[in-house]
Amino acid sequence: MGDSDYMENNIGKFTINDIMQGIPGGFFIYRANGNEELIYVNDAMLHLFRCETKEEFQELTGNSFKGIVHPDDLERVEAYIAHQIEGDPRALDYVEYRIVRKDGEICWVEDFGHLVHDETEGDVFYVFISDITERIKKLDRERIRHQKMIDEASSRERQYMTAITSDAIAMYEVNLSKDLMEGKATRFKGDEEISIAEDMGFSMPSRYSEFMRCLGMRVPGNSRQDYYDHCSPEYLLSCYEKGMLDPYYNFWIQDGSGRWIYAHKIFVISKNEITGDIVAIALIKDYSEIRKGQDQNIKQMEMIQALSVDYAN
Repeated sequence: MGDSDYMENNIGKFTINDIMQGIPGGFFIYRANGNEELIYVNDAMLHLFRCETKEEFQELTGNSFKGIVHPDDLERVEAYIAHQIEGDPRALDYVEYRIVRKDGEICWVEDFGHLVHDETEGDVFYVFISDITERIKKLDRERIRHQKMIDEASSRERQYMTAITSDAIAMYEVNLSKDLMEGKATRFKGDEEISIAEDMGFSMPSRYSEFMRCLGMRVPGNSRQDYYDHCSPEYLLSCYEKGMLDPYYNFWIQDGSGRWIYAHKIFVISKNEITGDIVAIALIKDYSEIRKGQDQNIKQMEMIQALSVDYAN
């Protein structure tokens, strides 16, 4: 079923087409299974891909979500979407990737997705997408500006410099094979660096699993077990075995000042070639503003679904 057929057979949904066209940024719907066929796109998607007509867009993308994502990013993107949907009771995902426009230009986009069940179509993704190319270029310029400093630093200093220049609010190192903390577990507050344990009010343990337990006490009780499951040594070792060397997890946590932060924790996993141990560096970023954007998109999606039901009835 193509775009036009879907709209004709689901008039309840797409009599609100004017609302969809008025949304800033791209919006599309695609099937969650099979070839991930696109069943709706707004005009902003055509503009984003430099297409004049829907036919041009369908030819360029194969009318599939797989055709939207740059082929070199597709495996990573689909793995991250599946990982986030599995771990989020609201079935939300956030991912960044490249696209190739009709004129051959490559640009970066951010994708806010929501998996919903449609009685007619089954499981589908509602997705808001926007161009973040300038943001990525700015970050690249900052990385280049700091690269000389990073190259001249020692290995451990390089890790800290990477954390600081990537807008991390905290970082720590861990030996996953031996379940041990390594080096410092640091919280960055402006130019100040303090111990995560000191900031959170607990004594620094030597075991990584115990460190996770202490941090978990600052995570809401209804999501604490999920936090443990996705940050445990066992889970991270399994990621390494599967070739997922930079898994990440999003969660709410209360910092030492009592402020709730929506944190994005990414693990960079590698093998110590000298000892053979599997080790990881964890970088934690504040994604509270991104979460606000997700919440706004969810409200829009809920409005769309509510209007769909009203029109259908």
